[in-house]
Amino acid sequence: MQTVNKLKRLNKSTFLIISLFLMVVIHLFSSDTFAARLTSVSVNLSRINESIASVHTIRFVATSGVSAGGDITINLPVGFNIGLLYDFNDVALAEGNSSNCDTATWTPKTLAAAPSGAIWGFSVVGQNLIFTSGTDTIPANRCVRIIFNDNGLNHQIVNPNVIADQVFNINISTGSNSDSSQAAVIILNDPSTPDGDQVSIVGNLLTSIFFDLDTVSVNCVNSTETALSQVSLGTLFPGILKTSGVDVNYICVDVGTNASNGVSVYVRSNRNNTVGGLVNGFDVIPSSTSNLNLVSVTQGYGLRVSSLGVPDFGSFVSFSPFNSATPGDVGLIPGLLSSHALLFKSNAPARTGSSNRIALEIGAKVGSAQAGGLYSDILSFYTFVNL
Repeated sequence: MQTVNKLKRLNKSTFLIISLFLMVVIHLFSSDTFAARLTSVSVNLSRINESIASVHTIRFVATSGVSAGGDITINLPVGFNIGLLYDFNDVALAEGNSSNCDTATWTPKTLAAAPSGAIWGFSVVGQNLIFTSGTDTIPANRCVRIIFNDNGLNHQIVNPNVIADQVFNINISTGSNSDSSQAAVIILNDPSTPDGDQVSIVGNLLTSIFFDLDTVSVNCVNSTETALSQVSLGTLFPGILKTSGVDVNYICVDVGTNASNGVSVYVRSNRNNTVGGLVNGFDVIPSSTSNLNLVSVTQGYGLRVSSLGVPDFGSFVSFSPFNSATPGDVGLIPGLLSSHALLFKSNAPARTGSSNRIALEIGAKVGSAQAGGLYSDILSFYTFVNL
């Protein structure tokens, strides 16, 4: 009987101790403070070599979100050198529309030195980079993206000069809630390779010109290649204008260059005179700048850039006297005793379209006193890189 009473007293004491322990535990877990871990945390540095400025891109899912007046703090490890003038102009804060940071659509937040309404404030306190909300919020389980940019001296973050795991601490503080997480990166430090995170690749691309001529009927909106570069004017009648079209070929020009200042294309007749012309040995139809449609113009012969086509890239511009919009209004083709004449050019790298090339129109008209016979001319085209 005495033993039983002792057990009863022991049980009562044990129950009292357990009860007190439970009360303490219950009190601890009923605190107003709530903490959660941020998820999908990543820290990406554009450069991981020591003592080099780097762009930092940090992404995470805000588990509990950010309420009005809340803070997002990124604590950089000691050794990262934050520029003396680093401010809100050097950073970017954006909210994703989902919890998937890889596929989210980002909406940027407006930043200033201090929060005001929907504007977020940004400040630097020691190694802490702090974003503070005014009235704006970020819902729970939304991705957050932060970018610390490199904007030059005093507006950049420079990596430490030591080999070590660098642990970034990320914390969201909203009222009594505090969500946090960590992420680490490794900084490379090899004195023998100051650019240990980069490989230099060097190649030499020579300046080049591509040039090809074809003679095609109707137009140059095609990729037709011809083995014989010849334009036949057929039979000429006094006072009747002949121009490129169905019966007379166009000269289709395919040209391109990678030269930074573009390319120029010139023309000149092989006739040993100043004005070139169609010659038959007894007589000449001189080249001239004239509108051969006019009755008052009894004879003449020349070129016109009738179309600049549709370039694959870049652009071209034609020059007077070859740039008239009127068929038959041609420009003089100079002979060997004159300088070659500029037809068209580009001012930057350019390439004519392979199926819509530059079209040159031939126009000719003879007078009633012209001697009969076969008239001909040979045109030479020149391409030069613009210096």
